[in-house]
Amino acid sequence: MSPPAPSVVRWRKSTYSGNGGNCVEAAALVGAVGIRDSKNPTDPFLTLGRDEWAALLGELKRLSAHSDTGSSGFGDRDGGT
Repeated sequence: MSPPAPSVVRWRKSTYSGNGGNCVEAAALVGAVGIRDSKNPTDPFLTLGRDEWAALLGELKRLSAHSDTGSSGFGDRDGGT
């Protein structure tokens, strides 16, 4: 089964993103999470399983605890997607 077209999916930016356009966007897919570059919304996107997504978020949050950048902003409101 092929992934859904990017235009059919509800993509979300981090709540911590500015308007500069240098952001990643995430979308809940069936059993997975899609990640894409907000500057290139029609390009292919990366698909991670939910466990991989959770591990990525955990690592980003761990790293952000050691920097001034704060949280990733993704997954903070609704369980990771």
